[in-house]
Amino acid sequence: MLNVLAIASVLLVMPVTTACVSLETSGYREEPVSEVYQDEQYEVTCYDSWNFTGHRRETWVLEPGMRQRLIDFVGWNLNDRISSIRIGYMVGVAMFKHRDFKGPATIYLGSQGRLDMSVNDEFSSLIIFFKDIGEPLGAWLGGTPMSSMDLRNWKLPEDTWFFPLPENGNDTVYEYRGVDEANDKANWVMVSPVTNSRADVGVEVTLFEHDRMRGNSITLPGFRSRDYYFDLKQYDFDHRVSSLVVRETRGSQYFQPRERRRYLP
Repeated sequence: MLNVLAIASVLLVMPVTTACVSLETSGYREEPVSEVYQDEQYEVTCYDSWNFTGHRRETWVLEPGMRQRLIDFVGWNLNDRISSIRIGYMVGVAMFKHRDFKGPATIYLGSQGRLDMSVNDEFSSLIIFFKDIGEPLGAWLGGTPMSSMDLRNWKLPEDTWFFPLPENGNDTVYEYRGVDEANDKANWVMVSPVTNSRADVGVEVTLFEHDRMRGNSITLPGFRSRDYYFDLKQYDFDHRVSSLVVRETRGSQYFQPRERRRYLP
């Protein structure tokens, strides 16, 4: 069971930093069931009360052939009401404070019978991903600079925006022709996965200074780079991002439709 996600140490004055996420787990589905193809192992169910109860609940499934499941809004029944989350053995979930994957995010790799009071009734969108990858795939942009302590504790600021790769495993590139309220506000970018993922996957992002992929650009992490966090001031690109392109650089075979697989031990 993975309890800590870690990357190298962080210096915000350098283009590279480190991050670590402390993840709570529970006793639900700690071992795989014998019927390894059951959808339940790939499901996430959110409840409006503790201990997987309540009148409001919703279930989403990571289907075969999906890279990740993108839920940009959990619906009015659960918006700002989620208090417990049941997570299948094969998946993890990133929960976002706001719709469309905006604001602080919390990553869970195991079921949560009682959400911490700091995030109880706080979530509005979510992404389901394969547990052996460890996190959603895409690029994070942020406005407020983070300290090394913030990164170690995965304490993302309010002005954080996540731009995911597509759900469909066959679609390896996605163009964000505009970044909405993140326009000209980003001071840093983090390319996910930021951990030493058990799966051989890779992502890069190209940032543009104008909308619709126009103007000067930079691509991160860059050729053969193993870095994941970048202070845009080091590239003279802070407060200049207006559009971006996210690409999968390796791992496309991993998401092709096939028989359900076991979680990598």
